[in-house]
Amino acid sequence: MNNADNDAGRRIPRDVADDYSEAAVARRRQWLEERTTARLGGLAGNPVDTHVFRGNIENLIGTVQFPIGIAGPYAIHGQHVDGDVFIPMATTEGALVASYGRGMKAISASGGARTGLVSAELTAGVTFVFPSQLDAHGFIDWLSRVTEALRTCAEATTRHGKLLRIEPRAIGRRVFANFVYDTADALGINMATVATAAASDWIMQNAHPRPLVRNLPGGMQGEKWANALDFLHGRGRRVVAEATISRAVLKEQLRAEAQDMHEAWLSMALAKMSAGGLGASFHAANGVAALMLATGQDAAYLTALTATAVMEARPNGDLHVSIDIPTLGVGTVGGGTGLPSFRACLELMGCHGRGKANRLAEIIAAVCIAGEVSTVAAIVSGEFVTAHERLGRNRPGAPK
Repeated sequence: MNNADNDAGRRIPRDVADDYSEAAVARRRQWLEERTTARLGGLAGNPVDTHVFRGNIENLIGTVQFPIGIAGPYAIHGQHVDGDVFIPMATTEGALVASYGRGMKAISASGGARTGLVSAELTAGVTFVFPSQLDAHGFIDWLSRVTEALRTCAEATTRHGKLLRIEPRAIGRRVFANFVYDTADALGINMATVATAAASDWIMQNAHPRPLVRNLPGGMQGEKWANALDFLHGRGRRVVAEATISRAVLKEQLRAEAQDMHEAWLSMALAKMSAGGLGASFHAANGVAALMLATGQDAAYLTALTATAVMEARPNGDLHVSIDIPTLGVGTVGGGTGLPSFRACLELMGCHGRGKANRLAEIIAAVCIAGEVSTVAAIVSGEFVTAHERLGRNRPGAPK
């Protein structure tokens, strides 16, 4: 097989006559099933037994249709993923899947993305109120001596969660204590909350000095809001990704030069710094959102997302791009991950079930750098507006 034939075999099927017909959509699902272990019937729009939603929603009235596009194959090499991955992306923003796919193609042509998991820790916070400020500081000293007892209480409530440590901070008469957990492959906020409730019950019975009041959750754990503490130290999964794109690929596929892209990135980073932003990326939230919506994650955790992307021009004209995402809240068990369409998307990436959450996190980080690269290249080449005009306009009355 020559290179042209091999490239054609990797290209996602398109129907130039009507790419949105049922036949064209079904052909893409079949094509993907032939190349992966996933079974994608859950994406076909077939009715499902509504009982599968028990535990996921109350007062059910039906489901909404949300379009899912496919990008890739994307070459990703990391601690928990190594090889080509097809990326399902749920969005109603025209041009987004095409843009991310363009970035994936350029990165893959230059050797692929490199990824790594830095940490996987979830915090659950409790606030304790004391008669005096001195009592609050005395409690912190006592807390450091009973960690093992608290670990026993917390871990008795879960088969998979592990209490790693407790991080207390005193402000006046209050102690804000973050209980830090390894939640295995679940996002784990319910797991962590139940475990922390058991541990804090023990505290209320045994602490000296004893708190007057316990509030759970306590507020400092950064639950669904971006903050400097989690940006610096991480919450959920902290993942990184990087790639070096050759000058030739930049010119041929993205019509851009590395130095121009570095300058555009620098302008963005300085603007976000001046505005008081946490991190600096053009639109990491787009990639994270599209994958969270496709895989049954709690989309509200997007409000806690922070990310720092960096683009640097190399002396030889290559471009190095990297991203650090310290606040990624995702899982591959629990929540909505077992529902038919979400499970199909997870299976498509080899990410469903136990032992796969770190793989999903690394894939998401790799997807984000593809989006950064494609967007910045479109900006410096003058194609950003025209691409959205061509692909992203859903005009009323237009032919279907």
